[in-house]
Amino acid sequence: MVQHVRGPTHQAGQALDLVLTFSACQLQSVTAAPPGVISDHSLVTCRLPEVVHSSEVAERWVRSWQKVDCSRLCCLLKKSELSRPADVAHDVDQLFRTYESVLGNVADQLAPSHVVKRRLKRIAPWFDDDCRLCRTIRRNCRRLERRYRLSLSPDDRSLWVEATWKRFQAYRVKRDEYWLYRLQQCGRSSGHLWRSLSSVLGRDCDVSRTTRYTADQFAAFFAQKINGVRKATTGLLAPTVRLTTMSSFTAFEECTPADVRRLIMNSPVKWCSLDPVPTFLVREFVDVLFTLCHRYGQRVFDSRSSNLPTSQKHAVVTPLLKKTGLDPSDLSNYRPVSNLTFM
Repeated sequence: MVQHVRGPTHQAGQALDLVLTFSACQLQSVTAAPPGVISDHSLVTCRLPEVVHSSEVAERWVRSWQKVDCSRLCCLLKKSELSRPADVAHDVDQLFRTYESVLGNVADQLAPSHVVKRRLKRIAPWFDDDCRLCRTIRRNCRRLERRYRLSLSPDDRSLWVEATWKRFQAYRVKRDEYWLYRLQQCGRSSGHLWRSLSSVLGRDCDVSRTTRYTADQFAAFFAQKINGVRKATTGLLAPTVRLTTMSSFTAFEECTPADVRRLIMNSPVKWCSLDPVPTFLVREFVDVLFTLCHRYGQRVFDSRSSNLPTSQKHAVVTPLLKKTGLDPSDLSNYRPVSNLTFM
């Protein structure tokens, strides 16, 4: 920290009014008026440096799944090959290819992919899922703003300002509750308090911006890390296992229709970009897809010819920081997280 005020700032001769900044912040025109003009303290003025960072824009392909006509989707699935009894001669790879191709064609018809642009910016730590779910408040503000822009009526403007004020008030309450709770959790620990203060001041690393590393560089680093572990353990003696068991696993149990349905309905509603359709649609139309899903379970858990299809051995690997605040320019601060397909 750097103190920029030089000299006394009080009539008694002490320096009571300070301007403290971090060492990287350079102030200009720091002046202290003589005390006694306005009060017994000096009026300290300075010019703060203003740095405006242009936000980056990211493009990605999405599908409007929430706008899909469910009745039309059900009709297309019933007419497709997925609702018919699967051929006994088809192996599990062919069954998965049929599943992905048919659902992919249905997705292109009902929810064609399109490009959306999103500005990459730092999200406040108190902006949680509750704030994201308050879409009705934001939509109401936008609706009232559009109405005022068209009519230019004072009444419409009053409604728009009132709605905007309520939205900001809701965010302010959420922010105050978050920081009060966080400071209470810190207790008397000075280290935790300083880390919380760094977050309040925005000193923690901004990880919302895209990293300069490419996917190939991440893959090479993780592969090198794994090879290093293998090289370090090559030639070592096998560990001594003192506790053994005579139990053995020789075959899978028969996969019943009730087991398949229970697995699908009890699974988390998570999905991957490699899935042809999201998981919530698979669960909603499980009765239409049940015949093919049951055939999947029988083939995958068949003790005589069980194998995982090649198409299901792929995953979307995302590098994530191990902990908030770590340096995003250091590859060792990332860990790979794999996102597998639902089926």
